[in-house]
Amino acid sequence: MKNLIKNIAYTLVIGLIIVPNFAQQDTLNFGDVQHVVPNPYSEGTNLEWPNQKGYVAGTNVYRDIGKYQRFEFYSSNYIVGAVLYFGLIEIDNSNTPDTITVVLKSLSNIASDSTDGVYTFGPSDENLASASISLDQVDTTGAGTMVMFDEAIQMNGDDFTPDSFFIGIEWELTDHLDTFTLFSDSTGAELGDGFNRAWEKFEDEKYNDFNCVLSPGYCWGYDIDLWIGAVHSDNFVNIDNYQILFPEKIKLHSAFPNPFNPSTNIKYDLFSDEIISLNIHDLKGRQVKTLVNGFQSAGQHILEWDSTNEKGQLVPGGVYFYTIQSKTFKKTKKFLLVK
Repeated sequence: MKNLIKNIAYTLVIGLIIVPNFAQQDTLNFGDVQHVVPNPYSEGTNLEWPNQKGYVAGTNVYRDIGKYQRFEFYSSNYIVGAVLYFGLIEIDNSNTPDTITVVLKSLSNIASDSTDGVYTFGPSDENLASASISLDQVDTTGAGTMVMFDEAIQMNGDDFTPDSFFIGIEWELTDHLDTFTLFSDSTGAELGDGFNRAWEKFEDEKYNDFNCVLSPGYCWGYDIDLWIGAVHSDNFVNIDNYQILFPEKIKLHSAFPNPFNPSTNIKYDLFSDEIISLNIHDLKGRQVKTLVNGFQSAGQHILEWDSTNEKGQLVPGGVYFYTIQSKTFKKTKKFLLVK
């Protein structure tokens, strides 16, 4: 549970960027659910603002100064901006809107103090790129607001190893009280997918995950995703030809048994209805067999591969790869057939 802080105030670093509204949501994997999640803890009440406790995914009495969402990128591409989905903005009586900074960060390779030397792979301190936006320019209807970074940053993931990064919002604490929050994909009460992608930064500049994996007792205990999209382009010159990447709702498990003979099971979780394919390839990249290709409902699925190809013939022993893919997601793992 978060510590009670006596004072609360919010934001900002001043910057300049043109920010158009963005309404395309066809690639969202969150479904249609957009939640504004209030701070649930009664002891969070601030004495100076007794009715204001704030929000899990935004400003609150605990003096948070950053919220971040992790992404995995399975191709070589350029990250050029972000789409932010705010659920609420309240500008205080000064009528002077604060400014938030939208940041692109790599994963940290520094061990967390809270985990006794365990590498946390949360957000790094250094910004790869950034942009600023005033709160009075931000959409709160659910359509989203697109912000372009000050430079394009290349990511170098491939089909087997993703390039992971964070996109988030940061603000400075000020002597007045602007209130804002991003949408999240659940209220926190539902069972999440265990990917631990939502992180935050405290006033002491330390990062922590929302789901209490790193620091039980100093977090929300919510396994949620933040409504943030990564704007990316495969063309550095023509970055207007962009697409939007959102955190995925697919989890591919390791095959079991592995190694195997003659059959193994492939388990995967779909957290929303999806059109997917699951294919087997050999070391030369040749497709061996398609296990599924089409619509599947949300839930846990297990498929068996009996080490045969499309013709029903047994394949030779060796290393093989299985790949699950949807419209916006692709992940590959390997297994070993022994004979």
